[in-house]
Amino acid sequence: MAWLAEDYDATAWSESGRQPRLRRTLTAPWRDRPEWEVNQAATVDWCQMRRTIAAIAYAEERRWTQPNGTTKYQENHPSRRPILTQYWSAVGFPAADAARAAQRSANGDPDWPWSAAFICFVMRRAGVQRAHGFEFGRRHMNYIVGALRNRERSDHARPFWLVDAIELQLEAVPQSGDLLCFNRLVVPRPGQPRRRTTYSVASLRNQFWGLLGRNQNLPPRGSAHCSLVAGTVVDKKTGRPFLETIGGNEGRPGSVLLRRIPIDQSSGIPNPQAHHIFGMIKLVGC
Repeated sequence: MAWLAEDYDATAWSESGRQPRLRRTLTAPWRDRPEWEVNQAATVDWCQMRRTIAAIAYAEERRWTQPNGTTKYQENHPSRRPILTQYWSAVGFPAADAARAAQRSANGDPDWPWSAAFICFVMRRAGVQRAHGFEFGRRHMNYIVGALRNRERSDHARPFWLVDAIELQLEAVPQSGDLLCFNRLVVPRPGQPRRRTTYSVASLRNQFWGLLGRNQNLPPRGSAHCSLVAGTVVDKKTGRPFLETIGGNEGRPGSVLLRRIPIDQSSGIPNPQAHHIFGMIKLVGC
């Protein structure tokens, strides 16, 4: 059954240079297209895809901003429930399951964080498919490990590749449509202190690829966080350049937030570890 949803026109930018217009269209439920159907599709313009991903991310951040332009809607606001349901549908959940997941996310259930569902929504709305090498799932680790394996296989048909923090400093300049990957604070068991994960690309390669790829079929597991790189800005007062990132389920209670990360004059991140960044999913098709 089709449903009415907002669609995004990435070519229609406002005077600010980053705000896409919205149009309303009738869209079909999410589904993963079979390989034969994907193979018959037109070649993806990955440079345009970058712009589309950024446009959708900015539009979602605005959708979580109240009319005063500064206050954010939070996950427990009743008006956000249908949006959270859309996000969980993008993971691949049937309608009833997506609605139940949205309810648990709105209630702040620590077992139902929706940050990965947000990323899946943006990617699906942009037109990214699983056959393109993006592994949709309820946890960030699904597509992080998928991107690691794409790179280990040198699979250029699946252009989402994982790069490490050192490459971020020296050669892998973040661009719109890339995903920064963070170590995150995890919810401890009762009576235990909070702790931050300590992933690196090297540790993930050892765990989920291994010697001669012997671990390449192990199911992904673990807790991380990713935010979309949406664009770059220059601070008008200081002249310093920044990346703008947009992520879901950020803050407490969760919302969709725009954050800034300092970059150098070469557009690289000078000290990724200071921001708990352990890697980045790079869209190498453009």
